[in-house]
Amino acid sequence: IQVAVERHRADMALAGSEERLRLALDAAQLGTWELSPEVPETFCHEFGAAPSGIALMQLLDNLDAFLSRVHADDRQRVAATMQQMRVPHHPPCEIEFRVEDSTGNRRWIKLYGKTYAHDAKLAPRTVGVIQDVTERHRVEERLRQAATAFECANEAILLLDARKQIDSVNGAFSQITGYSNEEIRDQKLLLENVIHSIGETLDAMWATVDAT
Repeated sequence: IQVAVERHRADMALAGSEERLRLALDAAQLGTWELSPEVPETFCHEFGAAPSGIALMQLLDNLDAFLSRVHADDRQRVAATMQQMRVPHHPPCEIEFRVEDSTGNRRWIKLYGKTYAHDAKLAPRTVGVIQDVTERHRVEERLRQAATAFECANEAILLLDARKQIDSVNGAFSQITGYSNEEIRDQKLLLENVIHSIGETLDAMWATVDAT
């Protein structure tokens, strides 16, 4: 009876641990993957609520099937990283790449992995996590577009920090006022002097800033 009780406790602890892992994966929108030569070479996942990009990589039978989902322009780079990742005792690797579904929708995926070979009697296992980072790439692209618009605008634009001090200015601002971005940052020019040079008043400018 004592053996049965201990086994039941162990089973309950294992179930609790698996549930915590599932919830953690769900919260982080991560998937797990594994390559093992024991089964002949499988690429398998366990997921929480998998985002679209990760869902594209589910239920793949082998590494070749995985690589077939990778964007053609990224495939060689991903294959090389996966090969490096499978070297026992190699430091953990990570890589970002694109995948596409049957309709041409493109997602960005980030994959982490490492090979473990602690027991000489067992075949090495390569395991890791996979994450959909599409939204981060979209935000970065919008930031790049905003930076381009900021620098190429014909209107003078200056950016202020939380203390209402000048953080940076665009090219048009430098042409109009004669102050370069470096002069603004390095010499910490007074905002009053800059505003006066373009014929504005500080009170008028703050009224505009506070109204936005």
